[in-house]
Amino acid sequence: MVEVTLLAHIRLPFPLHVRYPWPIDMRRSTLRLPSLFALLLSSCAAPPPTRAPVDVVVLASRPAQAAPEVEDSPRQPAPPSSARYILKSDVPNTPENAAVIAFCERYRTAVEEKNVDLLVSMAAPDYYEDGGNVDPADDVDAQALESYLRTSFGNAQEIRYEIHYRRIVRENDVILVDYFYTATYRFAGAQPKTLSDDNRMVLVLAGDGFLIQSGM
Repeated sequence: MVEVTLLAHIRLPFPLHVRYPWPIDMRRSTLRLPSLFALLLSSCAAPPPTRAPVDVVVLASRPAQAAPEVEDSPRQPAPPSSARYILKSDVPNTPENAAVIAFCERYRTAVEEKNVDLLVSMAAPDYYEDGGNVDPADDVDAQALESYLRTSFGNAQEIRYEIHYRRIVRENDVILVDYFYTATYRFAGAQPKTLSDDNRMVLVLAGDGFLIQSGM
């Protein structure tokens, strides 16, 4: 294909150069191009030209230059990414924090499954919960924990317990885990209920793992 520059002599107040984009196999020729000029002049306010024959003079022609070929550069492998925070948390991603959250996730799953035996085994011997008030009637210690959990679960069904971990602070052998939870559940024949609030779970070191001292 060649690229041809054409000069058209028509009755216009100014010279018009037309770049003819189609293949042409002649150096000089007379063409009728009413549709082309109608397209070129359609955006002007002047009246459309007549369909009289138009003499076209070929000024120059040259082969169209092909676009230079560009070699595809080899794709570089993406650098390995290291998460700054542990998933579903605002907690820095460290081995110590990951171990704490892994333990708390076992607790969370046990709540969803109503696994009372596992929850009791995760409690420290000195577990104590004051119920958030000064009334000792609703306090719970390690001995009363199993009965408390079975009563709390009752006939609850379809328990979904989600936790977003906000902060982990270690004070000697005590670890404070602050988190926001959303619990959804329902009783037979009733509409689902949702509870959400901030909570603090207190863990203590126990061998290579942890036990829950309060906040269950």
